[in-house]
Amino acid sequence: MILSSLDNPTSDLVSTAKYWALLTFVANLSFAQVDLFKNWHTRRFYERTRGQLFCALHYKALRRRDISGKIASGEDEEGSADLGKIVNLMQGDAYAVAQRFLDFATIFSSPARLVIASIFLYRILGWSAISGVAVILFAYILNYPLAT
Repeated sequence: MILSSLDNPTSDLVSTAKYWALLTFVANLSFAQVDLFKNWHTRRFYERTRGQLFCALHYKALRRRDISGKIASGEDEEGSADLGKIVNLMQGDAYAVAQRFLDFATIFSSPARLVIASIFLYRILGWSAISGVAVILFAYILNYPLAT
């Protein structure tokens, strides 16, 4: 729309091009602001969740008996934990649970962005865009076993 109106520059077409350019600029600014807002909130949820999990794990660790110097007997002591078990819970599991908050927004935004981009590509390129998407999906299917 913008480039086609600048082919034959008349005052009406130039004003239309300026309008669409300004609208595109404002849209990009709003997308950046929404992205910043989303990143701030997801990081906030992540940090709060991780902090609460650390507090809960510290509380549970302080209530357990330390068996780091004992010789292992045949039975598993239920209320005991060694330092490795506690560190594993705090370092690996708490981070993995809190990481879900960082990944949560992409579950909804990625499919919507993919559909919108595919529609725009189809309108610009026609059926060749669909064939390009098919080639990418085929390559993804071939590479999937290598990634797992």
